[in-house]
Amino acid sequence: MVSIELLKKGNILPAFCLPAASGEVVRLGEFRGRRNLVLFLTHPPGCNACEQELRELDSARGELRKEEAEVLAVIPGSSAEVRELKRRLSLSLPLLIDTAPALNGGAAMVVTDRFGEIFTVTRTGKEHQLPTPAQIAEDLAFIGVQCPE
Repeated sequence: MVSIELLKKGNILPAFCLPAASGEVVRLGEFRGRRNLVLFLTHPPGCNACEQELRELDSARGELRKEEAEVLAVIPGSSAEVRELKRRLSLSLPLLIDTAPALNGGAAMVVTDRFGEIFTVTRTGKEHQLPTPAQIAEDLAFIGVQCPE
């Protein structure tokens, strides 16, 4: 996984690949040129705030996809822990397994355009504030207006 310090507005999201809880390998580079990305980098399983955010993103996934976005979550932990989290929360969104986390104890929400340019990065603070799905949809709509082709 990429160091979270490299994730800054205007940078290109590095094209890394991670195993998904479904068993497949997801390559972020495969979305380049095709889909905007909403990438939620979470705390390990057991963080109530991150689990609530995952539920909200999962519920809003259809609306976010209307904005030409794919929603992915990167969860630090073992394959078994991430699969159990997916089962326990009944999530449909892809959960990627980060066995070598680079979040340094933080979590973040990253929104990119379809070319991989980072539009927003929101890191959690002590209050664990992250954008709501409605705010993410607004960012994605703005990206669509800026880059309509």
